[in-house]
Amino acid sequence: MSPDHSNLFKLFDKYKSETLYLPILNHVTTRYGEIESNLQGTFQMVTPDTSNRYTHSPVFSRIIKDVASTFGSALKEFVQSSGESYSDDICGYLKLIREYVPDIENRSALFRFNGKTLLPFKRSNKDDPIPAWWNASNKLKHEEITYYREGSLENALNGVAALAILGKIISHSAFVSTNLFANLGIAYAMDAIDVSKDRLLFP
Repeated sequence: MSPDHSNLFKLFDKYKSETLYLPILNHVTTRYGEIESNLQGTFQMVTPDTSNRYTHSPVFSRIIKDVASTFGSALKEFVQSSGESYSDDICGYLKLIREYVPDIENRSALFRFNGKTLLPFKRSNKDDPIPAWWNASNKLKHEEITYYREGSLENALNGVAALAILGKIISHSAFVSTNLFANLGIAYAMDAIDVSKDRLLFP
């Protein structure tokens, strides 16, 4: 089965003519560039590979919190303007995204550093549809002394990849690719080699 880009731009098509659209896109684009640059800077100290997935640092913690703030701010605007009864929290934000991209959990990003695949919207576990990086951001926001280990390379990379995919969803051209990621938003069949254990950065 070939990679699937279908449905990816339905949210863009709905909101592109609304007055809120350009401010949201500009916000995500500007903040993404800053966050991505900060993450790239950490690669001088921590090699971004599977063996370092649990390596944690205050820098990764800040990146994760910055991602969540940017992601939440953008989706909050869409939720509030939708006229629908989405909750103003991550559950509501993900529900809105799934209205337009039902298979968001399968949407991927190719990490340019080593050609591995990320699935940043993958649910934390079968009973929790919220991605692990978002749960980490909440713990770091409210109890960082206790949960400092949540500020990991894995959560930082997945968070930044999720923000890049959000950028792709809300624009046709601004996030075709980034310094860190390519093939943004592609959904592969679950038996495709691209999402096999050997090809995933964090299996």
